[in-house]
Amino acid sequence: MKKEQEQGFTTQVIHGHNEKLDPVHGSTTPPLYLNTAFLFENADQGARRFAREEEGYVYARMGNPSVEMLEKRLALLENGEAAAAFASGMGAISSLLLHLAQPGDHIISVREIYGGTYAFFEGQLKRMGCSITYFNPAAPDLEAELDAQYTSHSRVLYLETPSNPSLALVDLEACSRWAHKRGLVTVVDNTFCTPYLQRPLNFGIDWSVHSTTKYLNGHGDCVGGVVIGTEPAIQALRQEVQWHFGNVLSPFNAWLTLRGLQTLSLRMARHSETALTVARFLEEHPKVQRVHYPGLPSHPQHELAQKQMAGFSGMISFSLASREAGPRLLNNLQLCLLAVSLGHVATLIEHPASMSHAAYSEEECRAAGLDTALVRLSVGLEEATDLIADLEQGLEKV
Repeated sequence: MKKEQEQGFTTQVIHGHNEKLDPVHGSTTPPLYLNTAFLFENADQGARRFAREEEGYVYARMGNPSVEMLEKRLALLENGEAAAAFASGMGAISSLLLHLAQPGDHIISVREIYGGTYAFFEGQLKRMGCSITYFNPAAPDLEAELDAQYTSHSRVLYLETPSNPSLALVDLEACSRWAHKRGLVTVVDNTFCTPYLQRPLNFGIDWSVHSTTKYLNGHGDCVGGVVIGTEPAIQALRQEVQWHFGNVLSPFNAWLTLRGLQTLSLRMARHSETALTVARFLEEHPKVQRVHYPGLPSHPQHELAQKQMAGFSGMISFSLASREAGPRLLNNLQLCLLAVSLGHVATLIEHPASMSHAAYSEEECRAAGLDTALVRLSVGLEEATDLIADLEQGLEKV
C-alpha cells in the first residue's frame, strides 16, 4: 500500500492527481469527457492499445479521463494504489464479490449490513452456490466468534463499520489480523465514514468499497460506487468482471462526484459536529428509548470509535417505543426529509425495517439484532437548533 500522504487531506481532495487536468486549454476545473470512443493515430497504435501494450483510451467502457481522475483521487485519499469506479454502490459491491467468490466458497459477513447487500448475499450469491454466515462484531471474544464461523471453504470476510443502520462498529485491525492468518481476503464498506474519517487499508484491510452516491458526492444528484485496493488486484477486477459486465460509472456522474468531493472535509466536519449535538438531544428525550451514535460515551464501542475513526460522521439511529412509532414520527416532520439514501446536504430520515432494510424478514431482523422500532437519521448541513426543533415537535406527536 501507499505511504501516508505527505500533503494534507483537504489539499489532496482539491489537487490530487491534477497533472492531467487539461494540458491543452488550461482549465482550472476537471473537464468532462462525454465521448464513447477515442481516436488512434494509426492502426498499429489501436492494436497496441487493445493488446494493452500501450497506455491510452480505447472505449468508454474500458476507461475515460473523467472517470480515471476520480478513481486516482479516491485511491490517493484512501491510501490505496488504485481504484475502479462503478455505476452504483451495489454495482461496486456485487462486482467485487462476484470476482472474489466462486461456487462452493464461504463468505463470513458482519451480521448487520446494508439491506441491498444482504439481499445480494442471500439471493444471487447463494443461487450461484456460495454460502454465507454472519458474526456478531460486539462479541466478548471476537476471535472465538470468527473461529466459530470459519470453514475450510471460507474465502472472504465482509465488514461494514459503522453498520447500517444501528451503527455497530467492527474492529478493523483485529479482523484483518484474524483473516490474514487464515488466508481470507477482507472487504470493508466505508461509505458511512469516507476516507476523511476512516481509512480501512491502513488497518490491513484488502479492499475498501464506497457508495459514492452518499458523502463522497454529497449533493444527492448522482449515483456511483468505487472499489479501492492494490494496483494488480484492481486491474484483475476490471478485466475479469467490470469490462465484461459493463458496470461502469458514467463520465458525467464522475464529474459530479469530483465536484462534490472538493468540499468533503468541510462537509464531514459539519455533519459530525451537528450529529453529535442532535444525538445528545435525542439521548435526553423521554420518548426516545435508545440512541446509537459512536460519538456518544454511551455507545458500547465508543472507545473503538475513538481508536479507528477520526470523527463520528453524520449518521444517527434511535429507537422509539414501537415499530409503529417510527412512521408516525416521519409523517410529522417538516425540515427532516422523508427519504432513503444518506450523506446529502439536507437531513434525511427513514424507517429501516420498512424501507432500506425491507429485505430482512421479522425473523432475520431479530437474528441480525435489527430493532424494528429504529429510525435512521442522516444529519445534513442545517443548523443544529433547527433540526432539534423539528425533531422535538415531531416527537410530541408520537
